[in-house]
Amino acid sequence: MSYMENIRTFNYEAFGRICELISRHPYHQGKTLAAINNSIAPAVKHGRCFTRSSQGKLTGFCTFGFFTREEIDSDEWHGNTVYSRIDGDVLYFPKFHCEGGYQEVRSFTGAIRSWVSKCFPHHKSVEIKREYISGRKRYGKVKI
Repeated sequence: MSYMENIRTFNYEAFGRICELISRHPYHQGKTLAAINNSIAPAVKHGRCFTRSSQGKLTGFCTFGFFTREEIDSDEWHGNTVYSRIDGDVLYFPKFHCEGGYQEVRSFTGAIRSWVSKCFPHHKSVEIKREYISGRKRYGKVKI
């Protein structure tokens, strides 16, 4: 059975599990500690991170926050700033990582979509960034 957890306070165990998960993935090889410190640690600290586990093993995580259009377009932002905002124009998911195949990804995104619609009903869509191992990036808007 899978579950999704919204981390509300800094959880060193969850942060460690996320770091362990990404350390095994080719995309994250060669990424700097500063990038992790800006994009993942503040999300955990401010409760803007979901984790997903299956059979006791972490299979994915995502981070979300309220970003300005300029921060998204330039891809330059400070984690403590964007993840600490209470609300904003763009609910943005800059990091999403899920292992386990198509069904696991669909289930995880469905749970996120359900949570967003309950907690932020005035946001009718969210924006996402998808990064591929090749380095290619794709931005998108998803209706809730």
